[in-house]
Amino acid sequence: MTDTSNAVFLSYASEDSEAAARICATLRAAGIEVWFDQSELRGGDAWDRQIKQQIHECALFIPIISAHSQSRLEGYFRREWKLASERTHDMAEEKAFLVPVVIDDTSERRASVPDRFREMQWSRLPGGETSPAFCERVKALLGVAVAAVPHGGISSPALAIAKRSSHRWIVMTIAAAVVVLGGAWQAWRVMTHMPSTAEARSSATSVAVVPDKSIAVLPFVDMSEKHDQEYFSDGLSEELIDHLSHIADLKVIARTSSFAFKGKNEDMRTIATKLGVAHLLEGSVRKAGTQLRITVQLIRAGDGAHLWSETYDRKLTDVFKVQEEIAATVASALKATLQERSEDASDKGVSVEAHNLYLQGRYFAARATLDDMNAAVGFYQKALNLDSGYAVAWAALSTAYAWNAQFSDAPVGATTEKARAAARTALRLAPQLTEAHRTLALIQSSYDYDWVGARSEVDRAVALEPHNPDNLLKAGGIAWAFGEADKSIQLYQDALKIDPLRADGYMALGATLFGSGRLDESMAALRACARITPGQVKIHFLMGQVALAQGHPDEARTLNAAEMAPWYRLTGLAIIEDAQDNRAASDAALTELIHGASEPAAAQIAEVYSHRHDIDSALSWLERGFARRDPGLRWLKVDPLYKPLRGDPRFDALLRKLKLVE
Repeated sequence: MTDTSNAVFLSYASEDSEAAARICATLRAAGIEVWFDQSELRGGDAWDRQIKQQIHECALFIPIISAHSQSRLEGYFRREWKLASERTHDMAEEKAFLVPVVIDDTSERRASVPDRFREMQWSRLPGGETSPAFCERVKALLGVAVAAVPHGGISSPALAIAKRSSHRWIVMTIAAAVVVLGGAWQAWRVMTHMPSTAEARSSATSVAVVPDKSIAVLPFVDMSEKHDQEYFSDGLSEELIDHLSHIADLKVIARTSSFAFKGKNEDMRTIATKLGVAHLLEGSVRKAGTQLRITVQLIRAGDGAHLWSETYDRKLTDVFKVQEEIAATVASALKATLQERSEDASDKGVSVEAHNLYLQGRYFAARATLDDMNAAVGFYQKALNLDSGYAVAWAALSTAYAWNAQFSDAPVGATTEKARAAARTALRLAPQLTEAHRTLALIQSSYDYDWVGARSEVDRAVALEPHNPDNLLKAGGIAWAFGEADKSIQLYQDALKIDPLRADGYMALGATLFGSGRLDESMAALRACARITPGQVKIHFLMGQVALAQGHPDEARTLNAAEMAPWYRLTGLAIIEDAQDNRAASDAALTELIHGASEPAAAQIAEVYSHRHDIDSALSWLERGFARRDPGLRWLKVDPLYKPLRGDPRFDALLRKLKLVE
């Protein structure tokens, strides 16, 4: 190899050499240096030293994972994997290095790999067949490797592009957004002038001076002997957030933002500044059998003073009482008024076993991958088998089913009906559970096209919990679908005051501002999203479209090239090249998009034809999207990329079929 400092290292079990060779050949054909050719290697100590040197010097490390690697508990490739994993400990969090590839149906959750691999986004290249999109992603990361691609944003691009449209990422406002770091150096260079997270939050959401009655609950630390109770410590933290959020005069930061600091070594004052709060609640949990020890500290962020601390030694059956005691003590310390929780929305009477299973389900659901969501469904069902009257478990199950209807291989219609039934059961047991109201609103808007019903459900959710960012974001989405821009923007801004590190909230705000023609404000909000979560699906596509609308085509290309989702990247490329009269390049991108994602990407394909003013083709693809209930069509009335279609009688007829106009 001529330049290992900008090269890719392929690591694989010998049984996978053919697949590795295919990946290598495709990457090399794309002009990427690859360390693979065995003829370049030598046996013995010299070989070992050279391998270590290459792993130390390469720009990206691609481990190939398969049934073969699973079956081999020993092998030289495992030494390579360990060396690569260890190298990441000396890297900044924003540096890309590990890019795991799966070449068969090996499960991510069950794969025998270093833990560090599990934190990354995995790509699936069946049999080693390497897509142009993967090559582009590797090229982008090699510009200068800015960020690893952590696990969680979209677990399998190859599967997702074949099954579901990514417009759903905006619609699904489940608190499952996990930090996904990705992108390319060129895009990062374009964004280096963007404001800090705090500045972006202030400018985009008009955040007021930090109120004294404000708090963030940081994720409690699992102090159990085997450190295998993280699901419980996370669950306890989430439930405390829920308890405290019912204090009317207390600002409580939502889970997504509070959990953004999990496992990070940042000082309290910095965390409080980023979250816009005056106080922090932190603690630890030690769970051993039926015994529970919870240690809690209330900290004033300004000077780090401990206002209150307590250790609770209780039986596991007293966990709900402990939560109530902690919430009451915090309220008293901050001179806030604790309101009683509604009886029908509480967990009272739930068995410890059912609650434990529910918390495990929540833990896996928050990771938002196909395998993890299926695991969550299993835990919720087990909890309900123990206690069929467990309302919050029914609500959580409805959310998981709705997620699967959007992203998994499960039949959309049947899975949607399961989600609807679970949500209705939850509301029959506890009419004030807003999670179930949101699920019904999602189903009614994306599947039934019953916008009146969806608005009724989400309005009910907001009335019940006006400070719940999930409720506000969902309400903002429905308002925007109707073209109510000002109302939508206000709802998004209100949500971001409570959840200031909510990347998808900034993206939704940016998309609405873009559709409203407020381009500079849109770019500021989108940059805030990208700064929080550089690999957020769709974000670089949107930034590219805004840059194009601002008259900056070169910047648009750079930003769009960093888009993680292949179908959005191809859509953006086709539009940008068409805008620059590069029809051949635009055609190539559109052809690849149609061949790779014609079923789920109908709305995106229609956007390209709309930009070309090919009205007939655009409307034809929109009709195909309507036939398969593509959720992307919910933005049909307001998406600026459909502007050339407005006024056509066929477009107006489609809006009526979608029940977006009278």
